[in-house]
Amino acid sequence: MPYTLLLLLAACTGAPTDTDKDADTAGDTDTATPVDADADGSPVEEDCDDADATVNPSAPEVPWDDIDNDCAGGDDRGWLDVSAVGSVACGVDRAGAARCWGDVDGRGLEDIPAGPFTQIALGDDFACALDAAGVATCWGADPTLSGEAFANIDAAGAHLCGARLDGSVECSFDVSPDGPVVAGTWSSAAAGMAYACALDASGGLDCWNAGIGGGSDFGQAVAPDGQYVAVDAGPYHACALTTAGTVTCWGLDSDGRTISPAGAYTALSVGGEHACAVDAAGALTCWGSNGYGQSDAPAGPFASVSAGNNLSCGLRVDGAVACWGANGDGQLEVPR
Repeated sequence: MPYTLLLLLAACTGAPTDTDKDADTAGDTDTATPVDADADGSPVEEDCDDADATVNPSAPEVPWDDIDNDCAGGDDRGWLDVSAVGSVACGVDRAGAARCWGDVDGRGLEDIPAGPFTQIALGDDFACALDAAGVATCWGADPTLSGEAFANIDAAGAHLCGARLDGSVECSFDVSPDGPVVAGTWSSAAAGMAYACALDASGGLDCWNAGIGGGSDFGQAVAPDGQYVAVDAGPYHACALTTAGTVTCWGLDSDGRTISPAGAYTALSVGGEHACAVDAAGALTCWGSNGYGQSDAPAGPFASVSAGNNLSCGLRVDGAVACWGANGDGQLEVPR
């Protein structure tokens, strides 16, 4: 046999040839150290950006920075809270920044202060957000509660109320004969149109009439008896969740807005002429006016909901926000 042919046979039948081209040591005999150009502990075949040590499968995802930090397939565009009115909505993203969309210009809502924030309440021409310590920052037609600390805040129209950390309720208007502050041990507060409601630590519910008169008094400031875990107020009607999770509504009954739905729920929101509630499975039920589709709730699951005037927005359990109803000013176009 020719000598050259023997050499060729030896080359074909000898030790396996190293075919590893990226030094990953997988499926071959290569024992070289895997390539990790940015020295972040993730080899190049696992790292979606091997030139940036802050980007790798073990890195924490930084919300809303336009970078896929953890190589999961995209930036985290999730939200912490959302609040809807009519032609505008605002939310707090997972980075703690407040963002507003829809008919923002001309309302003073475009000049959003820096956070970070954890929750937000939106009125007709103002917004207020709370930071992790509960301190309120308001912008737009400021209802004068900036700088104070609250457990929660709620807005309706031009009005704002909150349950302060000392247990009292404070509103941006004289909610009772004693003025804008109601002493007590209140755990949450809801603002209506010139009235307010609040829950105390034991689940008791009370409402206060701020001089409602004439044709605007529909009994919305007369709290029903019972024990409750949540309350929200619209301009002229209010709803609350009992300790059993059922919904009780009172006040103006136009469009069936006080005809409470059957079932048990974990969260609710009252808008101008409609309301929505979330059940334990995250499904939404809305009732009342539906002239703009604001009561046509999409499939869940949702963690919370905000009913506005002719607009509703919900926070999904995965952190995404969905809005439905009127869209004349782009209020359904949630920032992505």
